[in-house]
Amino acid sequence: MISLHYKVYPAEDIDDHINDPSCVTTKPRYSLDGSQAILKFTSPVDGWITHEEAFELVQTPEWQEEP
Repeated sequence: MISLHYKVYPAEDIDDHINDPSCVTTKPRYSLDGSQAILKFTSPVDGWITHEEAFELVQTPEWQEEP
């Protein structure tokens, strides 16, 4: 099983990282205000977070509208 690593980047930096050979993200997940996005990698990157941490992050009001 491949371990995945997640990293939150400023939205304006996404193009610099999405072409990394270890990046498997094709459509980044953006925060509601569009200022940040999460990318997924097959190799560790500096400052990476786990799947569980990424999941918790996207459940916050900054990433998900309240029902």
